Amino acid sequence: MKKLLSVILLFSLCLSLGACASKNADNKPTPKPENASSATKESGDFLYEELNDGVVITFLKTNPKGKTLKVPGELGGKPVIGIGFRTKQTAVFANAVDVQEVILPDSIKYIGVDAFVNMDKLYTVTGGKNITQVFGNAFYSCEKLETVSFLESVEWISKNAFRETPLANKVDKLRDTKMMADPVCDFPEAYEYTSYFFGSVITKFHNDAMDEFSQIVIPVAFDEKPVIGIGNKETEQKVFTDIYGSECEVILPTTLQYIGNSAFAGAIGLSKISGGNNLKEIDSNAFLGCDNLTSMEHLDTIATIASDAFYRSGLEDKIPEPQTQATESQPQITDAQVTEQNTQVTQVTESQTRQ
Repeated sequence: MKKLLSVILLFSLCLSLGACASKNADNKPTPKPENASSATKESGDFLYEELNDGVVITFLKTNPKGKTLKVPGELGGKPVIGIGFRTKQTAVFANAVDVQEVILPDSIKYIGVDAFVNMDKLYTVTGGKNITQVFGNAFYSCEKLETVSFLESVEWISKNAFRETPLANKVDKLRDTKMMADPVCDFPEAYEYTSYFFGSVITKFHNDAMDEFSQIVIPVAFDEKPVIGIGNKETEQKVFTDIYGSECEVILPTTLQYIGNSAFAGAIGLSKISGGNNLKEIDSNAFLGCDNLTSMEHLDTIATIASDAFYRSGLEDKIPEPQTQATESQPQITDAQVTEQNTQVTQVTESQTRQ
């Protein structure tokens, strides 16, 4: 009898635990996305990160109740200036599967890469009258999207922003009519880097939507550490591969000392390198395959350039040869002088032999 009672109690306990587990699983919020960094903060259902002039919403944890989503204009006491990142994939509203209308605050300045991607039921976006930029794949595959109120006032829209939406043709005509110039990329969040005691080294530049930029301005410092290198000197590390188009200028910081192995390899859109007046070293295959690269400042002052640094690039035949300048302490010697000295040495040797 005691044994039977024990079995019944154990069985009841298991049922209770199972019920609790099911309840927790049902109410468990959606976890942070894989690309959430240590800088990510939470406020209600929103995840966000702080930038210099405000905050960027990076993720919505739950599927909102109702068909309308109103995006807050402030989080953590700072204005919301962006939805997602400008060069990195951030499917901010992946959980908003039932939302049909999104209302944006006027504080927002841009819509980032993949921000509204695959929102199958979304048909209208209102507000956001101060938005100036819409980045690649921002509304990709929003198959029912018919109205975006801020389109006419936007300064630049990526050619990929509205792919596979009913607005795709309208946006293409708008881009042509306004002759939208490619933007300048000066976004610190586009980079991955490693900080050392003596400085920072850039390890990756993100351009996940393959957007075209007129300029890429590399930051002078990260974590208050000057940027001294791009990539790895010895091992292949493709840092700036994702440069597209055909006329992109990269502006190097004055703090930069070296460009590593394969750092810009395959950057088909790279046409010009400016700045970097303190650059000392360019390593193997640094600009491999950069066909459109035709100009680089300060090439003649760089101490060390690997023999294959510009292989199959537009500058391959324009790299200056190392030169040794004559000085007062080491005058240049002509071929005639060398012949005369050799003759004199021979005569002295013969004279010593006869003696």
